[in-house]
Amino acid sequence: MTEFLQGIHRLLDLYFDALDLLTGQFWTTAGDEALLCLETFSRNGRSQELYPHASPASLLN
Repeated sequence: MTEFLQGIHRLLDLYFDALDLLTGQFWTTAGDEALLCLETFSRNGRSQELYPHASPASLLN
């Protein structure tokens, strides 16, 4: 299991290094965690929990 986690860590390092090069921005750990949380909510179909004010029902009021 440790080798698996090390592999995941290396892949994430490569991913964020490439992202830094493409965007010209350098990420912090806190920023990385926030982006991962946003992506996780989005992939799990829970983004409406992050932006309840943007739900269709709230726009009608």
